[in-house]
Amino acid sequence: MSYRIIQNDLVRAKIVEIVERHRKKGGLLHRRIIEKLIYLKPILWPVRQFEINYSKQNSLIDESTKINSKSNFMLGKFSLPFVEKLLLDKGGRVALTSIYSKEKKRLLQLIGMYTTKVPVLQFLDPSIVYTSLFEIYIHRHDELVLDLEKTKEEVQPLFIEAEALQQKAEIAQKNAEKYSSNKSTPEYKEYKQQVSDFRNQTRKLRKEANGKIAIQNNIVEKFKRQWFLGMRNALKIKKDFKIIEFKNIDTFYHLFWIARLDSKSGSRHLIINERGRQEKELQKMLVFDSQFRAEIDNLFDYQETKKALVCYLCGGSISKTQKVCSNCKEEVLKCSVCKLPISQNQDIGQCPHCESKAHLTHLFEWIKTQGKCPVCMRNIIVGSIEDLQK
Repeated sequence: MSYRIIQNDLVRAKIVEIVERHRKKGGLLHRRIIEKLIYLKPILWPVRQFEINYSKQNSLIDESTKINSKSNFMLGKFSLPFVEKLLLDKGGRVALTSIYSKEKKRLLQLIGMYTTKVPVLQFLDPSIVYTSLFEIYIHRHDELVLDLEKTKEEVQPLFIEAEALQQKAEIAQKNAEKYSSNKSTPEYKEYKQQVSDFRNQTRKLRKEANGKIAIQNNIVEKFKRQWFLGMRNALKIKKDFKIIEFKNIDTFYHLFWIARLDSKSGSRHLIINERGRQEKELQKMLVFDSQFRAEIDNLFDYQETKKALVCYLCGGSISKTQKVCSNCKEEVLKCSVCKLPISQNQDIGQCPHCESKAHLTHLFEWIKTQGKCPVCMRNIIVGSIEDLQK
């Protein structure tokens, strides 16, 4: 079968050298992790060129309002679950910019026709991706707006109390005016002090209530800004424009080399591009998306030897989908990165802040790229991860 491929002229010996340089070989500095190379294979990663048709929002979709934009965009380098997670964690800016990124002309000039037996990944349909992302955005936006409405309801008693204090201040002011002819009297001073106290309390309550509303409102506005900033940066579309359709033009492929490295605490992948550098965003995706890892293994006809999962607490047999151990009746400990159970025979790492736990290798890779705990989102470094040994 013939493909349009962005060449990768690196010889296998060079790729082996790169992988060996990044493979963990054990020792105290590497937390005693020793990785074994399971496979090193070439793979074709899809890129799609498409035309975007979009128009102004709130206008009739006809030929006069349509605007066509034709560019080369990356599409299909990421699995949809990973992009969904990016959207929820960091907003539309990161999600959209990740899945739609312009290809450099220099790379496009390297495209040639080849006949190859290299395994090919399936690409994502652009219209499906956009529709799915937009639905996720709307759902998340509605959730944040609902939180804003709940906050307004929660602070309503503060406004009511502030209004009551305002009325007391007005009454005290009227009483003070009765003694305004002689401001040195104790009654005048007492009422003026009450006016001052009531007004100060009123301002304090209103400030507290408005502050809580402002915080939640800023969260909503920030999410909206991130989404539209992603639209502008990735697709060069203005804020008041809406995508109508994606028209597929052409498909070509990056020829990457992918290596699987296994250790007793888990597995990870290295993806090497035509410049001999790691595709770290793709590697990060594979850490998160276990289904996509399995798809790649299937492309290479690799069948992982499944080790029996046992409860980390009691050693009883458990399954991947089990939530509560049938032996000790405790909740099954799951990795905060890949969401799969942590078995008793696996190394685990722990966040020093929230004490959430994950497979040690997965947490290392996550922190290297994200710099934050996947649960509490506080900044941590690899050296601060607590290595828990059973």
